[in-house]
Amino acid sequence: MGRGRRAWPRHDVAVLLWRLCIEHRRSLAVLGWTLGGQP
Repeated sequence: MGRGRRAWPRHDVAVLLWRLCIEHRRSLAVLGWTLGGQP
């Protein structure tokens, strides 16, 4: 059962980086909207 996870260590890292990138982008977008998006 542990082989499945160890078979693709790079995949796990890629997913983590992708999620971090998406979260960072969302936070930056929210900050931009709150700073220069208020009427």
